[in-house]
Amino acid sequence: MKISNNGKRLMTCIMSMAMLLSCLIYAPKAANAAEQPMVTVLGATLRLNTGDNQEGTQAMRIAIKVDNADKAQSCSVRLSLLGKNYVVSTKEVGEPVDSYPINKQLDGVYSKTDNSVVFAVVITGIPEQSFYETIRITGYADAIEAASSEIKSDTEARNVMGIVNVLQAQYPDLGITIKNGTLTKNDGTSLTTEDLDGYTSDPMEDIEETLDLSRCSNANGDKKIDSTGITYDADSKSVKAENITGAFMIPIKGIAKGQTIDVTIEGELPEKMRLRLDSDLSGNAQASDWVDPAKINTKYTLKATAEGKYLGLKMPWSATSSPVSFAITKITVKYYGDTPAPVEPGLVDLSTAEGGKVNPETGYLEVSPNGINNMTEVHIPLPETVKVGETVNIEISGPSWGDSDSPSYQDPKNIIGNFRVWITPKGNAGSGGFSASDLWLDPITDGPGKPFSGIIQGLTPTANQDCDSITIKPSHQKQITGLVISKIKVTKVTN
Repeated sequence: MKISNNGKRLMTCIMSMAMLLSCLIYAPKAANAAEQPMVTVLGATLRLNTGDNQEGTQAMRIAIKVDNADKAQSCSVRLSLLGKNYVVSTKEVGEPVDSYPINKQLDGVYSKTDNSVVFAVVITGIPEQSFYETIRITGYADAIEAASSEIKSDTEARNVMGIVNVLQAQYPDLGITIKNGTLTKNDGTSLTTEDLDGYTSDPMEDIEETLDLSRCSNANGDKKIDSTGITYDADSKSVKAENITGAFMIPIKGIAKGQTIDVTIEGELPEKMRLRLDSDLSGNAQASDWVDPAKINTKYTLKATAEGKYLGLKMPWSATSSPVSFAITKITVKYYGDTPAPVEPGLVDLSTAEGGKVNPETGYLEVSPNGINNMTEVHIPLPETVKVGETVNIEISGPSWGDSDSPSYQDPKNIIGNFRVWITPKGNAGSGGFSASDLWLDPITDGPGKPFSGIIQGLTPTANQDCDSITIKPSHQKQITGLVISKIKVTKVTN
């Protein structure tokens, strides 16, 4: 394959940075007997402080590797983002996706040592509101000789926050965060290549951590150790709890929804003690299923159903009125190196919706005009239960606003394709009366088939029942066609 000298110099610079920061596993594959080209997605990395940062945005470098490169006549990277597919190829010139500038053509670095080419493509101008936007990556090669000429890699998913999580795990002493699109350290200065000197550039590995038990507390965190019946022994680095009732909480490295950790506890625990992940110190922010009961010297795998920031130990509700005592000498947590693209807090899982289907390439919900009860109606679980007395705002957006033959007669603004949104308990998703059922989206859009966004504000349970489902529905027996939803986000309103 033809690679220009300028391209080689550029790619050498890009990939030296990419491989240093990507923290992603790549194991070279041996050539097979037929010596067909093989494609692997190496991963992605973010821009450091190079002096040309655009305020509030980031850039992502995505790399693939083609083995047996002399057997390929062309290669490409196919990206799926913002509901669109984009191809960057060695033989074609592509077009930008909306406002994101993307390399128009692939160039690569050839290695004679293992007959491979590494290609990279750079997406720039990613705004902060899209740091959780998932980018699906697939590498392709067209073989010179093959029964099936197109060969592709497995599809990988990445987003900006997922890469930030990997950097935080591999370089914990730097306290890496992202602010206004810039990677920063714990002293508030920008992260640079010099900061990474002395760190390994090896791929991200599993990390095992012994938790600092002096950081534990009761739920709510404002009650300090030693004042709640929990005492810490600095010599043995262990804790004892005597006659406590609430939850025992201890912070961990934050993990994203979908990730797993292994937990092992040493010491003495009551017979009915349970273990789970929590998102905060309230004791009510469950972020995994319960391990029931939790026993000492036993490894348990916890999968995060929401962002996990704490381990919580708690007795069953039936036993909470009875104080318990226990001793913990050690808690070991193993974090896995394979970090998926994390989910934005409060984001609804569109794949759980009834009344439509999710496009496997984009992950977007295509609403069925003749769905539930032969009507345009969508039921979808909330990411977190809305309890009586709580209030939420629901943001809905997508690449295509729906169409209908006329406005819904109940819609006060007479917007074609508009719909109502309400929340209900499980089993009552199609029923009103559990929250206000006359709140219409009132979208910002140029009309059917065009992108849209809107917010329903002030939804709260009104029937003295907690709500854990969303209903989307126009007027009775009204049909909507062409509605595609890419995002539903639920935000709790704090008083």
